[in-house]
Amino acid sequence: MKKFTFFLLCSLLAASCGSSDPWKQADKIVSSMTKVSFPDREVSISDLGAVPGDSLNPCHDIINLAILNMSLQGGGVVKIPAGVFYTGPITLKSNVALELEEGSVLRFSTDESLYYPPVATRWEGLDCYNTHPLLYAWGETKPKENYSWLMYKFGKSSSGPFSKYSTPSSDGPIDNKTVLEPEDDVAHVKLGGKWRMPTDFEWTELRAKCTWTWVTNYNGSGINGSLVKATNGNSIFLPAAGYRNSSDLRGAGSSGCYWSSFLCANYPGVAYVISFSSDHTSSGSDRYLGRSVRPVSEL
Repeated sequence: MKKFTFFLLCSLLAASCGSSDPWKQADKIVSSMTKVSFPDREVSISDLGAVPGDSLNPCHDIINLAILNMSLQGGGVVKIPAGVFYTGPITLKSNVALELEEGSVLRFSTDESLYYPPVATRWEGLDCYNTHPLLYAWGETKPKENYSWLMYKFGKSSSGPFSKYSTPSSDGPIDNKTVLEPEDDVAHVKLGGKWRMPTDFEWTELRAKCTWTWVTNYNGSGINGSLVKATNGNSIFLPAAGYRNSSDLRGAGSSGCYWSSFLCANYPGVAYVISFSSDHTSSGSDRYLGRSVRPVSEL
């Protein structure tokens, strides 16, 4: 594998060095690529009973069954026709394309019970479980339809006043709490025991000591994100789930942002996060935004 990678790298370098304008090689490179294709077999979820606009009956069971049946037949295309279809978690399979036709929308339910039981994963070498991603505001333990200061649990503006987690830098009463308490830590509330959200120190250590690689279509799942690998070979995958501002989902598939349990004391309207796209960085985020959560637990 190493020899092949080295040969491929040398070939690409030779091709670019052979021309004063490497971009002239673009057409040649593109023509050498094989276009992804799927078997000539398709089904529309509307033919299987999925009804657009029915928020009381999410259609993820129909979609997942269609994907499974298509996979058992050797692959193909599952089509989502025009309309707004309410759904829960969707599990993709190899050699099956999920195609959204023009005018189609998949609107994922905020009923958190649909995203359990948790699935097995690893965090810094520790075996743990995580749900299918849902987005939460910092310090809140329930998903919602609208993420804004107006709807935030502990305050209505970036400067306060805050009913909890406030410092001298904010308006109003001060409690000097800068770390989420267990009743406000959604990972602990949902999973119990020693489960909690990571600290900013843990995110910083992960950023400094691990290799971060941007991955598209992780393991054939159709999901983009960052693969974080430690020197001991252990790894975790962080999906680029995007975030919610107001009722809008933004950056899904192109960026990820995960809460820490730490407040920024100098700017109490902000909590620390790890954010990434093709690069990664630790930064702060307004507390009201809907961000992803990655639980951790001590042994």
